[in-house]
Amino acid sequence: MAQKGTLVRNVTHGECPWLDLTGLPEGTVVYEYSGYTYGCISDNGIAVSNEPDSSPFYEVPADSVSWNAMPNVLELPKDPTRVVQLKQKLEEYRERFAQECKDGRPDFYIWDSICKIAVLRTLLQDESIDLNMVREKLVEEHGEAVSRLRIAFRVIADYCATGGANVFGGTGLK
Repeated sequence: MAQKGTLVRNVTHGECPWLDLTGLPEGTVVYEYSGYTYGCISDNGIAVSNEPDSSPFYEVPADSVSWNAMPNVLELPKDPTRVVQLKQKLEEYRERFAQECKDGRPDFYIWDSICKIAVLRTLLQDESIDLNMVREKLVEEHGEAVSRLRIAFRVIADYCATGGANVFGGTGLK
């Protein structure tokens, strides 16, 4: 389910010193990395890899990538069964978050749940959601941007569209 993107500008070694000296040229194809990054991606960056769903990952500036076929607005499905499933999923995410906090999990684990809760809660309340609005709300509530937000948005979008047919490694809809 890795989202394919293209660099819309050159990414230099000066802004990303972990890249080799030549940096990455405009037009380079990258894939959003959805695995754990262990807190090493900055607020203005995004974890990517050179192949879909593979390691290693590295960071590029979030504004340097154009994501193919990734909507920024999501509408609540009209199917009442799917809406019930999404409400159940929200409760599952809330329980997972509570357990992660209780277990003292590091922030990079907890942010995954926070982002999924924020996306799904807003979608269920407002019946539509704008990715940029949720990002602003999270910054307002938590004081930082969240690199896991795009992944959470994409997972919820797939649950809405297909019931989770393209989501791997999760618990799915019930």
